[in-house]
Amino acid sequence: IGMPKYFFFTYFAIFQLTRFFPVRTIDNDVYPIQQTFGADTAALQGAIFFTKIVSESTANPRMLILHKVMGRDSGYLTPRTAYYYCESLSKLNFASPLFPSSKASRDIHAVWIPELKFGMVSEGARLKKLMDEYGCLNVFFGEGTGVEEIVKDMESRGEEVPRDAFGYVSLAKINPGEYFSKHLAEQVGAEKTIVQKSGYFARSAAA
Repeated sequence: IGMPKYFFFTYFAIFQLTRFFPVRTIDNDVYPIQQTFGADTAALQGAIFFTKIVSESTANPRMLILHKVMGRDSGYLTPRTAYYYCESLSKLNFASPLFPSSKASRDIHAVWIPELKFGMVSEGARLKKLMDEYGCLNVFFGEGTGVEEIVKDMESRGEEVPRDAFGYVSLAKINPGEYFSKHLAEQVGAEKTIVQKSGYFARSAAA
């Protein structure tokens, strides 16, 4: 079938070579593929990542933790990661409600995905009540979430919206995580905010 000679030499003389080409973006945004290679593993690893990060909720009063999950245009990975995290949380037993850390404080208080629009003002008001009750907030959001709203806000203030060579908004430059950490923190009265991205941790996992 026209294979180069060195391929056969490598295959038979040195080691057995297996090659295949799966659709492997973990964002799971390839239409009409129902689930891309590695997407479920990435969601599971993202949940494991957050089990470590969520302990920061007790590090400071009125703590806001923003978990940035991969997915520019697809919200699949964010809720799936949230599902696996909630599954692991349900198996934990907490000593006493007198301790600052509880299931409620370590739970996910918001899940934002690119496909759904949301109002920052109304969402901020809802989350402020939870912040007042638990003293912390945990938010999962897809990295492409709120881009349209952020762009409109930037344009209304006369700021230039950074775009790449293809005309797409540059997520790295507008940085939704930084935007949320600033505006949401103000609305909920957070005293400290951290943004943690699980993408590199998820991508480094074995399939």
